[in-house]
Amino acid sequence: MRFPDISSCLECEEYHRGDNYESAEVKNVTAGDLMSEVLVFDKENLLLITSLNSEQTLRTAHVVDALGVILVNGKRPSEAMIRLASEMGISLLSTNKTLFDTCVALHHLITRAECGA
Repeated sequence: MRFPDISSCLECEEYHRGDNYESAEVKNVTAGDLMSEVLVFDKENLLLITSLNSEQTLRTAHVVDALGVILVNGKRPSEAMIRLASEMGISLLSTNKTLFDTCVALHHLITRAECGA
């Protein structure tokens, strides 16, 4: 799945479109607020979903080479966070959906993509 589809599905507000926003293929998703758990998630083409709106979230995303971060529960990033996302080339979006609803919506989006629908 690609960021334009993700953004549309989750009704996201886009704060920064990272490198290859239109073409990057997200294949793995991790969700949570404990960045120590994110650091041990060893998958490529990763999307991080969290309610933790801090610069540390982006630094963690950068370490694990995540393609993007989606903030949930209506959280909005600070200007410093937006700047850091731009410097790191990481997509930064937010949605009013809960963490659970975001994960369910992405599951449906992935399942449709895998089925060729």
